[in-house]
Amino acid sequence: MMNLQQRMAFHDDLRHGGAEHHRRLSSAMSSLWSRLQADPEAVAALAQILAPEAESLPDAYCAATERLRRLEQGISNEIAETNRVCREESASLKDRRDTAIDRRIAIIEERKRLEARGAPDEVIQARDRLRLAGAPADVVDNLVPLTGSEELRAALAAIDEEDRALALFLGSADPSHLPAGFDEKVKARLEFKASLKTLVTPTFYSIG
Repeated sequence: MMNLQQRMAFHDDLRHGGAEHHRRLSSAMSSLWSRLQADPEAVAALAQILAPEAESLPDAYCAATERLRRLEQGISNEIAETNRVCREESASLKDRRDTAIDRRIAIIEERKRLEARGAPDEVIQARDRLRLAGAPADVVDNLVPLTGSEELRAALAAIDEEDRALALFLGSADPSHLPAGFDEKVKARLEFKASLKTLVTPTFYSIG
């Protein structure tokens, strides 16, 4: 069974020609199938190889057929389980992406509020101008540093680090980049959305 990342990596490997083992196995199965189609004795030999415990050739055919049936069913089950896991991970990934986007937007306003607590207006305005010009946060901090407390600078550093982690996740779709405790934010967001659906919209009736 593959998870979502493994499936994506597998198909990416196939697209870029790196799956040498896959090609070898596919070629071997193709050669075997060609031989079996052309030679009935090869089919009988395969049956005996698959069922060496059989006492007769008919018994070997029956046992080999059942083993191949179970093999096919096992392949189907494996693919079905991979599909299930990938569907669940895709849904989870979407919820995480949506929450990460919302959180990055909230961080912009949160950062502004923090800055406003510990810096003069002219400093805040200068920093805003740099941001509007496209300067990243670390450049803004170097060019127009805040003069607030250590506590303020620590709080700003913390949300900047959170923002960087979220950006890495959104760029890679790799949940390992998510900051600690992020899934609690996802859960809270989903619960809030669910609570909105339970609100009863008033119905107005006309008289007459």
